[in-house]
Amino acid sequence: MQRQRNAEPGVVADGPICHGLCGAQPAPSRPAAKRYVGAKEMMIKGALLSLIILLATSSGVQAEVQVSRYRHPTLPYEVELATEDRKDELMATVAVIDLRENKEIYRDISTIPPLFSRSVHRSEHFLYDINFDGNKEFFVENNNPMHYESYAVYVFEPDGRIIKVVLEYSKVFLDLKNKHIVCTLSGGMSDCPLEIVQEFRGGRLETISSKEIPCEWGRQEK
Repeated sequence: MQRQRNAEPGVVADGPICHGLCGAQPAPSRPAAKRYVGAKEMMIKGALLSLIILLATSSGVQAEVQVSRYRHPTLPYEVELATEDRKDELMATVAVIDLRENKEIYRDISTIPPLFSRSVHRSEHFLYDINFDGNKEFFVENNNPMHYESYAVYVFEPDGRIIKVVLEYSKVFLDLKNKHIVCTLSGGMSDCPLEIVQEFRGGRLETISSKEIPCEWGRQEK
């Protein structure tokens, strides 16, 4: 005997549920009220839950958005830096626009701890040319430890790629002859400074060497 297929929505059935050509068969022993869930009631509950989540996540948080645009000094690019202050974190978006086609060619979104971040929208972002192709990279301060600075660096490659790396230093020196980036990291009162020699190679920063610089007050025993 062929069973009649139940096509009504919201059916809750006991036992195995078939899919495709086999319909769900409700158990006759269960009351009908327990086997049917009102679609309208489910929609109302879902809407209320969404509203509660929205209020919980947005309560007391007033985001402050700031947008700045910077024209690259040598390339036909404009960099747009947008920050959204969410009180517990600073969301930074970096977008690169090719002015020849008026087209966005790159976008990156990251978060910055506001406790350690300085003024992100500084007057000068094109600081150093770390891949030594004659064009400066775009620097965004993403952290501010006590004794050195940390930057997200957006490197403009000659083939048109834009690569993001992190560069940390108290002082930086560009070795033009060897195409090396020499960074000095201050160690604070208890440690001697550290000198790190890096090279931008194959789309990444690689460490060539690192050494401690003798402290002015002499090496301290640990």
